[in-house]
Amino acid sequence: MIARRLGGVDGLVFQIMSGGFIAGQLYFLYIEPISPYLHALMFACVVMSMAFIGFGFLNPKGTGARDRVVLIDWVLAGLSLIPFLYAYFYVDFVQFLRRGSVPSQEDITVGILFLTLLIEAGRRVIGPI
Repeated sequence: MIARRLGGVDGLVFQIMSGGFIAGQLYFLYIEPISPYLHALMFACVVMSMAFIGFGFLNPKGTGARDRVVLIDWVLAGLSLIPFLYAYFYVDFVQFLRRGSVPSQEDITVGILFLTLLIEAGRRVIGPI
């Protein structure tokens, strides 16, 4: 797939997200360490979010349409952060891990959201398989 050539506000937001991602990695590794599971979830969610901004739904002909980030991609990028925010702020993470064999309805809903977005982000970056 062909990545967008971001410029203007879209490019600036993507650069800020990239810098924040690196700062977050360093913060959660060295200043306030978190569980490796939670760290992996944060990594996956942020990379997924950046994939929705960096790669479009389709690969249209012409550069103008391909290089703009449309509203649905911003929405999907925001939705991609929900699983991490759910695990970090909303639930007790130790209890969240321990109830893996008997998840709550909220856990199932967030898990379905995560898997659906992960499949779509993978399709955008790698292409249909």
